[in-house]
Amino acid sequence: MKRKTEDETTQTAIRLPTDLYRRLKDAGGERGMAEQIRNRLEASFGTEEARMNPVTKALLDDIAFIGDKTDFYYGPNVYWANNAFVFEVLKACVDFLLESKRPAGEAVPPPDTFASLLFEEDKPPKDVARDIVGELVREKKKREIANKEKRR
Repeated sequence: MKRKTEDETTQTAIRLPTDLYRRLKDAGGERGMAEQIRNRLEASFGTEEARMNPVTKALLDDIAFIGDKTDFYYGPNVYWANNAFVFEVLKACVDFLLESKRPAGEAVPPPDTFASLLFEEDKPPKDVARDIVGELVREKKKREIANKEKRR
């Protein structure tokens, strides 16, 4: 295999827990720990991207663009999370964007989905959304607790 030139790579140093270092070194075998780390990092990005619906990914890219533009217009110290006006600007941008992508027809829950098992048929979209965001909040809380436990 041809070695990459210095222009194609960047050398870095990171601190690893001893156990993780040993596991990576063992798993790397003849090819080496650095190769093992590169392969695992590349694979993690591939898995992340492969899981996401391409239409959803495009929407998130659009929202990121809008967020960056809003930050640019209002400056580095004023952004949506610390200023109510900028928050409303960003929210309106996202609302316009979503409305421009709204499918035609009446908002009726699709049958034979996992959601149809979880939610009543007449449950309004905002109530379903509230449940989904509640799941997000609970999951983030669990991760936060797990991370605190790992640091102990």
